[in-house]
This record gives sequence, structure tokens and C-alpha cells, in this order.
Amino acid sequence: MKNTLFVCSVNKKRCKTAKDYFATIYTNYNFDSIRTNQKKCNKEGTHFITEDHLNWANIVYVMEQRRKKLVNEHTAHSY
Repeated sequence: MKNTLFVCSVNKKRCKTAKDYFATIYTNYNFDSIRTNQKKCNKEGTHFITEDHLNWANIVYVMEQRRKKLVNEHTAHSY
């Protein structure tokens, strides 16, 4: 089974919508979404992206170029 991760800043609109939408179409895949905005995560008690999330995924969709930069900085450019 393939694991797909969607990454965006607050995980409320784009990523969550993508995760929910594709999960109904591709039932043989696993989907998850995660945030890159640590301040929002701390404020709302949600989860900030970790290397565990990235290791889980077979494919990662990052919604903005600056989010990709944050992922690269956070993981020492491992992904």
C-alpha cells in the first residue's frame, strides 16, 4: 500500500482537502496531511512535521515552494 503525504502551512484547507478527496477515490492508498507552521501547531495543539512523517510517505506533495524550503531546512536536506 502506498502512503501519500500532503504538506502545507496550516493543514486546514489545501492539504486536508487533498487528503480527504483522494482518500475517497484511491481507497487502496493511505493519505495524511501535516503542517509546517510551528507557531500554529503550538497554539492549536496540532502536530508539526517530523522526519517520521516523511519516512512514512512514499510520495510527498508540498503545496508551496517555501514549505519545501522549510522541509529541507528542518531535515538537513535529506528529502
